[in-house]
Amino acid sequence: MELQQINVKDGIDYTSLFMAGYYPYFNNNLNAFYWTRASSRTYLDLTDEKIRKKAKSMLTGIHESYVFKQNGNVLEVLEMLSVTKEKSWVVGMVKNVYLEMSDSGLLKTVEAWSQKGMAGALLGLDFEGIFLAETMFSVENNASKFCLLKLVLEMIDKGYTMIDVQVEHEPDHPSARLGETTVSLREYLKIIWKSAFVLG
Repeated sequence: MELQQINVKDGIDYTSLFMAGYYPYFNNNLNAFYWTRASSRTYLDLTDEKIRKKAKSMLTGIHESYVFKQNGNVLEVLEMLSVTKEKSWVVGMVKNVYLEMSDSGLLKTVEAWSQKGMAGALLGLDFEGIFLAETMFSVENNASKFCLLKLVLEMIDKGYTMIDVQVEHEPDHPSARLGETTVSLREYLKIIWKSAFVLG
């Protein structure tokens, strides 16, 4: 899988970059921020009825463990993403991009809360018709899995056609277990432009 990287000037429309398949990235080894996209892309096809059935089945047993919230605390989600993963890329300019997308109303956090506080979350971009899942984290068992499954069922109920999960995952990852589809970047771009109802 080949990667394409670009540097952009201040003031560029971030929405157009996301809709062109790019995502913001901070390379800790190079101490550099840039936008990147791969030659292929992976997504969940929400028009496949099997995905709904699998999501409901996988949610059994963990749905009572957490309270589900959306955009409950975006700042805490960003902070947790920057500290819970080794050499996290959600730092500096990447956080700034997501904060700007939050101000525009396009950023969405799907959060799992327990009695101890935020147990995990998924962060992504909602383009009304498609959802771009950018990253997620857990500090308690199955918390990010809970977030993904709740998101899948909500998006299906709203008539969304896909959730972009960026890359293929290991077989035991909840996204892979739901049933991922991988296509070329060219095909992916056709799908998202056709599927998005509102581009922001």
